[in-house]
Amino acid sequence: MANNKTIGKWVLLVTMFVLFIGAAQAAAVLVRPATSESITGATYNVSLTSTLTPLVNCSVVATSTATGDTATIMAYNYTGSGTALNATFDTTDLEDGADYSFAATCYNTTSQTETITTTSVTVDNTVPTAPSAITPTTASDKANVAISSTVVAATTTGCTAVLASSYSTETVTMTHSGATCTYTYSFPGSGIWAITITASDGTNSTAASASSLKISEQGGVAVGAASTAARSTKVDDNKKIFFVLLLGVGAVVGYQKGWFGKGGSSPRKRKRSSKKRKGRY
Repeated sequence: MANNKTIGKWVLLVTMFVLFIGAAQAAAVLVRPATSESITGATYNVSLTSTLTPLVNCSVVATSTATGDTATIMAYNYTGSGTALNATFDTTDLEDGADYSFAATCYNTTSQTETITTTSVTVDNTVPTAPSAITPTTASDKANVAISSTVVAATTTGCTAVLASSYSTETVTMTHSGATCTYTYSFPGSGIWAITITASDGTNSTAASASSLKISEQGGVAVGAASTAARSTKVDDNKKIFFVLLLGVGAVVGYQKGWFGKGGSSPRKRKRSSKKRKGRY
């Protein structure tokens, strides 16, 4: 009796193990690409396993939010048997990106469907072209400076800019749209700023040579205008000082020469006047 119980337990365990293995084998899986896999090349092989029988075909759709690209890969069961399918597609048809998802929808002969999804797939075939035509190169106001650069749309999904001077450095994320990256920035001070813009495709990045931006604004007044005003004020002050000194020297000389006697006449004139008065008596 005990032996029968023991045999029954072993039969139950074996049955459960077989069912478990069968269920594992029957699970729908998108084998390639797998989650977080990086794919490349013109002949990448997509493979999957479905639970549907008899399996007819599967439609695999690749999408990316960052690039906006979509591609559809069709896999057909030409043998009419089995639950595994394969298909080859050209990954270079997709723009590089690190957020692709692959969703496979499979069908059998009775119109049953099954969906299999994998995410965070990276497509990496190219390196972005360095940004060009970085503007502006001069600005008369440090507030709300519109920075812009030209990029290659097909290999760029985003841009960053490093803004550096002798006293400040900041990295900002630019707005990418088509073949342009832009950013409006209020600089903390005037002077010479180096602007380095980097283009990224989500997997690789390429930086442009630093562009120089000269901001000639200081305290709300253009440096040139402020300098001119300062020079003008200095010249006026010098004229005033010279005039005052000239008056002072004239006063000293006049005092020594006796030019400032009574009645405002000189000694010689007073002497002559005295003689004339004497002659009258």
